Amino acid sequence: MKAGFSLDDMLAAPFPSLLRLSPDGERAAWVYNDRGCRNVWVAHTSGAVPARALTAYRGDEGIEIGQLCWNACGDALLYTRGACMDDGIPPDPDGLAGTLAAPAIWSVAASDGEPHRLAPGHSPAVSPRGDFLAYVHGGKIRGLHLAAPSADSLWVDEAGHCTSLAWSHDGTRLAFVNECGRRAAIGVLDIGSMTVHWLDPQAQHDLAPTWSPDGSALAFIRLADDPAPTYTGRRRGRPWSIMVADATGAEVRCAWRAAEGAGSVFAALAAGPQLLWTGRGHLVFPWEGNGWLHLYACDPGSDAATSAIELTPGPGEVFAMQEDSLGGGIVFVANRDQREGRRLWHCDQYGGSLSALSPGDAMTDLPAVANGVIAAIQADGITPPHPVVIGSGFDLGVRLPACFPAGLLQPPQSVAFASLDGLPIHAQLFLPAPLADGARHPAIIHCHGGPARQMLPAWHATEVYSKQYALNHYLARLGYLVLSVNYRGGTGYGLDFREPSGFGAGGASEYQDVKAAAHYLAGRGDIDPQRIGIYGMSYGGLLTALALARDSQLFAAGVDCAGVADWSPAFADPGVPAAIRQTALASSPIDALGGWRSPVLLLHAGADRVVPPGQTDLLAEALRRQGKVEFKHILLAGESHDLLRHASSLTWFEATAAWFMRHLCTRVPDAGASLTELHAKVPI
Repeated sequence: MKAGFSLDDMLAAPFPSLLRLSPDGERAAWVYNDRGCRNVWVAHTSGAVPARALTAYRGDEGIEIGQLCWNACGDALLYTRGACMDDGIPPDPDGLAGTLAAPAIWSVAASDGEPHRLAPGHSPAVSPRGDFLAYVHGGKIRGLHLAAPSADSLWVDEAGHCTSLAWSHDGTRLAFVNECGRRAAIGVLDIGSMTVHWLDPQAQHDLAPTWSPDGSALAFIRLADDPAPTYTGRRRGRPWSIMVADATGAEVRCAWRAAEGAGSVFAALAAGPQLLWTGRGHLVFPWEGNGWLHLYACDPGSDAATSAIELTPGPGEVFAMQEDSLGGGIVFVANRDQREGRRLWHCDQYGGSLSALSPGDAMTDLPAVANGVIAAIQADGITPPHPVVIGSGFDLGVRLPACFPAGLLQPPQSVAFASLDGLPIHAQLFLPAPLADGARHPAIIHCHGGPARQMLPAWHATEVYSKQYALNHYLARLGYLVLSVNYRGGTGYGLDFREPSGFGAGGASEYQDVKAAAHYLAGRGDIDPQRIGIYGMSYGGLLTALALARDSQLFAAGVDCAGVADWSPAFADPGVPAAIRQTALASSPIDALGGWRSPVLLLHAGADRVVPPGQTDLLAEALRRQGKVEFKHILLAGESHDLLRHASSLTWFEATAAWFMRHLCTRVPDAGASLTELHAKVPI
């Protein structure tokens, strides 16, 4: 059967991100990515004025808009525009970004007017008084007076790299994190004297500076352990803590410390602030001392460093939080009542009752809160993400384009099966239309990246996973049964699931969940067990390669996009024990090539800074030498890990669909045809 729509139609809905409310809560702004062209949009939260674009950028050039924020009085927006949002070498897919690839800070009036380029750099932070803009360029903190933005100056010139700029509420001080090697210390810049005070600088790793409401003190998170070895599970460590310091750094003390055991290693929320100092004088933070990532509150002046109130009791995890200063509580995102869900909740800062703010049949995430107004990104199994005002039912975004095939989609089913060791594994099942002749369908397993992510039975609030959700829908319409697996190492199911034994480079224990998924499919009566494929990007690409290398008899074909082929280079330092390096190698696809027979499509971005493209080059060369596996290697020149251009996503997805059509369909076109020709010739 035919899909009834193209991949381009499936990806036609503009994707919203960076939802921000003006200080008075009367306006919302966000960034829409419309087929690779990104623009800033604004709408009144009352619905009085329709949403409209503030910027008019054109073209699919691989240029992002990020770090969106309002100025102090709420009449203008600032943002960073470039092919990257930091000081790294910017990607430039197909050479289209050119001089615009390097990040620069821009401003645009919330009413009307042209955007103005303020300075090269990123991470804009506007003073609460509205007079100064602080930002980062070349790892240093620079500043400019907004009344005369042509004259900027160097504010902090320290070895290392500055991040996490945070103004005090009176605008007289600027806190920041300085990362230098494996150390991260918090400094405070006094704007009047332009002097820096360090908060206990001998500490190893401090983060998330947060000011008290009166600006006299600063709280921050202190880690006591080195980070865990690359992609290996770790449930226990030296306990992390929350520290409180006066603004000069003269006194630094511990306000709260995690207990030994579960939760002793800091786990961050998926988005937004990690630490709040609320208007009511509480410190609110995430902790998984009971095995679930929940919110807790403590008194910053307390002498009991282990005393905290749990704000979000019960099973389920918290993914984001914002203070509702007008309502006197915390707005948070959690999967309390649906493990494969996201719902907005409200809790009191003193503990007690919780109230749901968004419907249970929608996925609501990434909240913004200002002056009693709450907005968020919302989606469901059919409707892609869009910004909404909570409580009013008002949709801030634009209507879906006419070509988007909403009426042809069916939400996926949530299913569960036992892994090889009995661990319950959850997944989403995208069902094709029944075959008229009663024949069995081919099937495809999808593995998400991360790995600390979770796929949902709905469009995702993260763009790269939203696109893969769209691809799963498209593949189902082509006649495949698609199973998207939430393997161990992901979020949403508690500490022990996210940090399993023998994980990743420490043993690849998560692969048994992928293999169990193939057994689950093979046991169904509606699929052909000889035609099970697998695909994934990043960590999902790694698991794809592992599946094809270890179990070609189960997996008939695969598509590996930006996967790791060999863990062992990450453990090449002389001080790493040989046994750890050997385990890392044994956990890698490159170590199991002897049994690999299934065809594979290899894709990688040429400017990938997350997984070096050399990993795929290594795998392709090993398969070439072996000479027993049909493979094709596609390099997307100048692209970044998550693919900046809409055209790049289409290339990947069309190549993926064509590869599976060639190797999982009953009728096979000419082997010499190009991928584009295959896509056109395979009868679907």
